[in-house]
Amino acid sequence: MCLKNIIKGAADTEVTAYKADTRQVRDLTQYLVKNVTERPEVTKCYSGNELMKEALRNLNTLCDGYKPPEGMLYRCTSSDILAILKKYGLDDNWTPLDSLYRVSRWDFMQLLISWDWTNRRTYLAEYGDCDDFGIIFKGHFAEFAQINGIMWVIDWSGGHSYNMLFDIKLQGDSLDPVNPVVDVAKSKAIVYEPQSDEWMEAPVTPALEGGVAVPAGWAPQFPRWAAVRKTRKQVVLKKVDGISVAVDDLNPKMYPLTECNLIM
Repeated sequence: MCLKNIIKGAADTEVTAYKADTRQVRDLTQYLVKNVTERPEVTKCYSGNELMKEALRNLNTLCDGYKPPEGMLYRCTSSDILAILKKYGLDDNWTPLDSLYRVSRWDFMQLLISWDWTNRRTYLAEYGDCDDFGIIFKGHFAEFAQINGIMWVIDWSGGHSYNMLFDIKLQGDSLDPVNPVVDVAKSKAIVYEPQSDEWMEAPVTPALEGGVAVPAGWAPQFPRWAAVRKTRKQVVLKKVDGISVAVDDLNPKMYPLTECNLIM
C-alpha cells in the first residue's frame, strides 16, 4: 500500500470518528433537552458540521434554561445585617464585603435550596470539602439568583465550614422590597449545611454581660449530614505505626459559633 493511500485512510478514519463523536454529542444533548423549554440560541460560532451545530444549540438551551425559580428579594443594608448578628453576639465576627445586600424572603429561599445542586457535589477531602461546599453554595446564589446576602462561615472552634442564611421580617405594614423596614427582633439567623440541605434557626439566650448571644456549646441536629459523615473516609492517609491508613472525616464539634469568621 502506498503512503498516499495510508494517509488518505487515516484521514477518512479521523473524519468518520469526528462524525461519530458529534453524532453522539448531538444524541446526548437531545436526550437532555427533551423536557427543557426551547430558548434562543446564544452561540453563533460553530465548525460548520450540522451535527455539531445542533449539539451546540441544545447545550445553549440547557445552559440558558437553568434558571432559578422567581420570588421575593429584600434589599437590606449592612446596618440591618449587623443589627441581626448583634442579638446573636456575632457582630464582631462579621467581615462585611458590601454595604447593600439582596436577601431572599425565607419561603422563597426554601424553593431556591431545592433548586440548587450544591448538595449533590462529590465530597473530596481537602480539595472539595466543607469550606468548598460553603463558598460554592454562596457563589451559586450570587451567580444565578443575584443574591449576595448569604454568609460563608469558617468555624474554627468546630473545625467546619458552612453557611448562614437570614429569615428577614419587616416591621408593621412595610411591603417595600427595595427599602424595607427590617424588624430586627423578629428576623432570624439560620445555620445551613450545604452538604445535606439541612438548616436550623440559631437560638439566643441572655448573655452574662447583658444582651443575648448564641448559647455556649449549642449544636443543631442534622441527621442526613451526620449519616453521610459516618460512611465517609478521607483521601488523605495517616501514618499509624508506620502503616498508612485512611482516617475518618471527623470534626471536633459542630457549629458552636464561638470562634468563627462570617464573610458576606
